[in-house]
Amino acid sequence: MAKGDFAKASFMNLPTWAKGVIAVGVLGAVGFIGYKIYKSIESRTGGKPAGDRQEDRGWNKEFDNLNSNASTKATITQAQMLALATKLFTAMDGYGTDEDAIVNVFKQIKNNADFAGVNAAYGVREVSSGRFNPEPNYKGPLSGALTSELSQYWLDLINKHLASKNITYKV
Repeated sequence: MAKGDFAKASFMNLPTWAKGVIAVGVLGAVGFIGYKIYKSIESRTGGKPAGDRQEDRGWNKEFDNLNSNASTKATITQAQMLALATKLFTAMDGYGTDEDAIVNVFKQIKNNADFAGVNAAYGVREVSSGRFNPEPNYKGPLSGALTSELSQYWLDLINKHLASKNITYKV
């Protein structure tokens, strides 16, 4: 008996439920491979919704305009802005949100240029809702991520802090 015949005969002799389990496993594997191929293609093309790049350009332009004027110059370096943007992302990414960490980041922002710089450094990121969470991930700029992750209480708290430092932007 050839190898192919043996495999076919073995499969045919399985109970119906076992055949179903194997079929579901094969379909799951094919679906997973298709998903990985899709994600690979998406990552090469950028996979960004329309307007993402425009949002990035807007914050970069705003930061450059504010930072070019001595009276509105940023008080933190671009490396610090990137670190703060990463802290914000980390506080929101995954299951649950660390609201206190987000508020602490905004306490380090001293003026409009700092705010624009952190937004520019954040760019567009995908915030995971957490493993096995039915809530979809959020992909977009910082303002949308904050609105998606925080209740109105926390948004108001951050906005009050920004206003106390004469920062005209709101989250």
